[in-house]
Amino acid sequence: MVLKGFDKEVSGYGLLLIFISAIFSGFVYIILSKIGKSEHPVVVVNYFMIISTLVGLFGSINNWVMPIGKEWLLLGILGVFGYFGQVYMTKLFKWLLQAK
Repeated sequence: MVLKGFDKEVSGYGLLLIFISAIFSGFVYIILSKIGKSEHPVVVVNYFMIISTLVGLFGSINNWVMPIGKEWLLLGILGVFGYFGQVYMTKLFKWLLQAK
């Protein structure tokens, strides 16, 4: 792999997290293509949000910092946009599968 301006001091842990994130994103798309045929998009989104919340809680046990002030608003906005983004992505997968 060739990266322009690659820094040799890149954290191996950070790079590992990037690759794991890419793999899990691929799994999400595969799962969406399988269960998106039969389940309502909101049901699929709620399952993913529950799983993501549990994984996030587990991953932040040692590093949790309580949000303060404006951070709560930003987290709320992130949640709303994430929810609607996931709903419409699930609807798109369902629409694409029906179009085939």
